[in-house]
Amino acid sequence: MNIALPKETKVGEKRIALIPEHVKKLIDAGHRIMIEKDAGLGAGFSDQEYARVGAQIVSTAEIYQQPLIIRVKEPPLETLKPNQTIMGYLHIDKNQSPVLLQALLEKKYYGLCF
Repeated sequence: MNIALPKETKVGEKRIALIPEHVKKLIDAGHRIMIEKDAGLGAGFSDQEYARVGAQIVSTAEIYQQPLIIRVKEPPLETLKPNQTIMGYLHIDKNQSPVLLQALLEKKYYGLCF
């Protein structure tokens, strides 16, 4: 499966959903991992560290075309595509983000909230 890790867009958010060690495990299991350019810098991981374990460093546009996107925080609404799966903290429970929830429902997004 193609798995994408975008750069976080929330102001002040420096984390990335997967560190190079975990990316390597997914690649070893047969997945193709794509990291948005400079996505790990805020967390202290360079593009070279991800490339060294087998990840592909790609553009923002390519990241958001993938079937599975793993991120820390909720995605920008304009990046949502129909029938994708997103894994991350979506903050849609308890009516915390009704605009995001409505956008996810309209695009038949498959969310994995944690």
